[in-house]
Amino acid sequence: RVDFIVFHEVAQLRFATFHREQTELAAQHGKHVYVEKPTAYAIAESRAMVEAARRYGRTWVTILERLA
Repeated sequence: RVDFIVFHEVAQLRFATFHREQTELAAQHGKHVYVEKPTAYAIAESRAMVEAARRYGRTWVTILERLA
């Protein structure tokens, strides 16, 4: 199962265990980041992701994907 999907300029992250590292990598490579809930298991991890997006001028968004 893929947990890091890149669509041209956007990276979608799926599993909270790896969100921080993947956010930093995606932002470094010029990708905007969509993170599925939960964003992280610790507040410090979420703050680090927001800071990485700011540092590289990328958008970081949390989404909740619902299956009908």
